[in-house]
Amino acid sequence: MIIKIKYIPITRVYKSKRGLSEKLIRKRLEKSGWVVWRGGFINAVRKNYLYPNVEKKYKKLNALMDREDLIYLSYMAKIHHGMPDFLCYREGFASDSNGFKFVECKLGYEQLSDRQKTCIAKLLKRGFKVEVHKMVHGSIKLRVCKYNIITGEKKVIAQQKRLVLRW
Repeated sequence: MIIKIKYIPITRVYKSKRGLSEKLIRKRLEKSGWVVWRGGFINAVRKNYLYPNVEKKYKKLNALMDREDLIYLSYMAKIHHGMPDFLCYREGFASDSNGFKFVECKLGYEQLSDRQKTCIAKLLKRGFKVEVHKMVHGSIKLRVCKYNIITGEKKVIAQQKRLVLRW
């Protein structure tokens, strides 16, 4: 039950931190070529009224995803309140997850809740790739680590090199 945690530095000061990590990470994923859907909103097509663009986007998700996986994810979104923030798709991404991955967004000080850990474990067992992206201040050197959601152990993969300022 190992997931990747990516630490992304915050480059400027924001007035409000409400929804900041989701907004910045979504922009970053879309710039990288990912198509992004809200993770807990997978049942959107079953709603009576949706905006046309939202309906079109979630119908695309229904066309891309395997029927069994879609039913399972709909069940998870309805019953378990720990679904990751985003479901992302990119063609040509890892063949074992059929191009899909889940991304949970956190600010640097936030931790994964027990419900989120349970949901992530179930998604991993199902064969989906799950990542956590954390927005952190530039003073943190850690950039990528592997995290075991059961034991809580972290293994550092990448760190920022120390910067030397010359005056």
